[in-house]
Amino acid sequence: MTSIADSSSLYFLCGGSRTTELVSYIRRAHALIECRKTNDVDDLEAHTRRITAQDFAKTCIASNVLDTQPSDPDNLFAMAGFRGTDGVDAFSLVRRLIEGKLLTSWQCQQLLAGRYKGFFLRHYKLLDVYHSGERTRTYRARDTFLERNVWIEVLCSRFAEDENNRTWWLSRLRKFSSLTHENLATVHDAFVQDVPMYVSLEAVEGVSIADLVNVVGPVPFKLAAMLVAQAAAVQAYANHHGLFFGQLDSRNIIAALNGCLKILPFDYQGQEPSVAWDYRTSLGGDDEVLSARREENPIGDSSSGFHFLGIFLVYLVSGKSLPEGVEPSVFTVQERPDTPQLLLDLCDVLFSPQQHVADSGVATVLLEIAQQLAHFAQRQP
Repeated sequence: MTSIADSSSLYFLCGGSRTTELVSYIRRAHALIECRKTNDVDDLEAHTRRITAQDFAKTCIASNVLDTQPSDPDNLFAMAGFRGTDGVDAFSLVRRLIEGKLLTSWQCQQLLAGRYKGFFLRHYKLLDVYHSGERTRTYRARDTFLERNVWIEVLCSRFAEDENNRTWWLSRLRKFSSLTHENLATVHDAFVQDVPMYVSLEAVEGVSIADLVNVVGPVPFKLAAMLVAQAAAVQAYANHHGLFFGQLDSRNIIAALNGCLKILPFDYQGQEPSVAWDYRTSLGGDDEVLSARREENPIGDSSSGFHFLGIFLVYLVSGKSLPEGVEPSVFTVQERPDTPQLLLDLCDVLFSPQQHVADSGVATVLLEIAQQLAHFAQRQP
């Protein structure tokens, strides 16, 4: 059996969870989502009616947001592909800048509103807002020193004023960054000396599970098994190191373009996500305390980690959130009557883990589930 420490090798089990079929499926979904984003440009047209192209150019230059800083508005027009400024309206200029990838839609939206400051956090240039929550805001950004794209999670200033909040935020990130696994996004850097406090992580190019299901719908059984197998493998790894991912949002789980499932540590407190449980430690203390607590309760707080995998499986297969109080396997069969029995059986295990963990241990059972799913995917046509 694959060891806990080597659980990432499940990628390559039976051809791996990075099969051409899974990669193609994710890439098609990504292309559909990118096509929908072109509508963002058209949505800006109403905002351009209140400003001239010259005034927009001046605001853009004042922001220093362009990689190559234009010397004057005429230079900016030339960068956008115009031979002059006559007859060019603000919307035409904005469209050219976005289509030429000189600016993002979000950057243009800020500039059209007259906001020419706030595009930088030290050496990180903000490109777009990924999510805005009650306590944090997440951006797509560019590391101008190392010339790579990253994600930035900023702790809201109001929230950061409280020491307990700062401690919670840092503790969560430290726990996450202490793990090294191919299914976990890598934490690059953190700034906590002053507000705004933020952390930067590797940018994962792909689609969130929320977008995947919303755009494409229920995922084919074979591919759903591949994705949940990866989630179970990293859950086993985390549990082996005294942690677990209980509450995770479907926007916090990314299907990367190479077929790798990536878990992000971003906070979505106060939201109503389609797949969600709390991120926290399952056990704490020295080895003696850990052993005593595991002997007393083999599941511990990690039962919600099993539940998360069950919710994740149902969400992928049915394309819908599991309603409260509804039997998972019954709901899945209602939505997709042809659901294979193995997936229904695993649902029962994930929602009633106490019956299966006592003898083997949490991490071992999680890894066995991952292997069952990987083998199931291999056998599917």
